[in-house]
Amino acid sequence: MSDYEIVFTIITILSLILSFACSLFSILYINKRKELYLIKKEAIFETLNFLDDFLSTTQFSDIKPVTSIKNEQDKENLTLRARVCFNKLIATCKNPEIIDAFCKIIFPQHYYKGKDTIKLEDYHIFRMLCRQELGLKKEPNYNKYDIVFISVIKVKDF
Repeated sequence: MSDYEIVFTIITILSLILSFACSLFSILYINKRKELYLIKKEAIFETLNFLDDFLSTTQFSDIKPVTSIKNEQDKENLTLRARVCFNKLIATCKNPEIIDAFCKIIFPQHYYKGKDTIKLEDYHIFRMLCRQELGLKKEPNYNKYDIVFISVIKVKDF
């Protein structure tokens, strides 16, 4: 073999090894990002479901929310779910505003100077931040003031 063929063979082998290494790195990196996205998506949907349950068990009397849950075990389960959701959001979401929006709904008295009022605008903001975190367009096509959340659907008995 001539020097030219040896150099050409070495360059070809090196380029194949480099191509393989780059491909392997990109596959692992893309899979990791996809895995993280799926974990984040699950955390966000779990939190949205929790907030729906939390708000659905709340009756609004004058300006203060009053829980309609009488059973202590159910209250403890709701509290545990809130902690799990909070931890998952902290572990997966990049935008810290999501954590603040979640806490404003759960602990409005800490954000609104002692007032226990849950602002449904905070729920809307939380949902829009979740959409943004998932890479969706920020504003969906619905009137946020009409259907920000559905607390009770009651079917009339016939």
